[in-house]
Amino acid sequence: MLQIPPLVKNVFDSFPLRKYGPVVNSSDQLNEDCMCFGQASPNAENKFILAVNQTFEFSINEKVILLPVDPHALACALILCYKNNLTLPRKCIKNKDARCVNSMIKVNYHASPDKMLPMLVENNIKLQTREVRSSESIKRLIQADNSFENDPIAKLINQMLDTEFYDLWILCLLTELLPNNDNEKLRRLFYLDDSPLSNDYTARLITRSIYNVIPCWNNFQVRYSELFHESLGDKFSWKELSKILKVDSPFSHELRTSFSGLYSELLANFKRKYTLIYKYTSNQELTKSKAIVALKFYSFIIIVDQFADGTDLSKTLEDPVREAVIKDAYEAIKKYA
Repeated sequence: MLQIPPLVKNVFDSFPLRKYGPVVNSSDQLNEDCMCFGQASPNAENKFILAVNQTFEFSINEKVILLPVDPHALACALILCYKNNLTLPRKCIKNKDARCVNSMIKVNYHASPDKMLPMLVENNIKLQTREVRSSESIKRLIQADNSFENDPIAKLINQMLDTEFYDLWILCLLTELLPNNDNEKLRRLFYLDDSPLSNDYTARLITRSIYNVIPCWNNFQVRYSELFHESLGDKFSWKELSKILKVDSPFSHELRTSFSGLYSELLANFKRKYTLIYKYTSNQELTKSKAIVALKFYSFIIIVDQFADGTDLSKTLEDPVREAVIKDAYEAIKKYA
């Protein structure tokens, strides 16, 4: 009998972007894109799939793990490990990981109704139920489930990390990381098909699409609605589109100037606040809420270190604190390797 592997079926039901042909029923078959979290019981009643934009390989203690490239997605992966006593994902090995319980998979951002990842697919095997959580839903769940009401300082920092720090990452993408039409950088940050990127014209269309969707992340466009006097979703004639695709940014000069001004303002705030947050998270007595805040903060630091080298955001991490905070960020994830 032919049967679709359960992992593929779950992902396809939630993110119907790609068709998978039937395969012969076998206990050792895995989706080639599957990445497995470790140490979960194969008989666990609750299973999850974390869907992310893209991943990168990182070696810890001679172990190669796979981490999401987005600060929020990396924080989600670490918090899932912390809450469920798991290890960070690695490539699934045929036969050995055939009964992989919890996994991570790369999907295109179009898979999400709000065009933002990560998304979390939770399956209760016993009750035969499934819940798909959006990125915003995940953040609300984390805040509600980790005693933040008992720690007002942790609650304040958590909100700051979810909004102000992630807005800073969005602005870094829009003003520094993406404007150079660098296809290799796009591949590092987003899960994209290679064939459209091989053509300069379609690559620019993809870049414009990404530009248009990023301001929708994290309610950024809603929070700073006064900046967006122009529509990001305008339809253009082919002649107009050809002109637009010849420039580095699809945004007007006025909007780019506004982005730069806001970026500078948030960078100044970040410079004042990140050392204070670092001192707070370095406290040896980590409560549940403080541990969550620490994982979010260190996730942000790791992504900046990995993908924002040379940017104004990276330069804001000044010595002597810079070396210590980056070292502690990587030390914090070693226990989950």
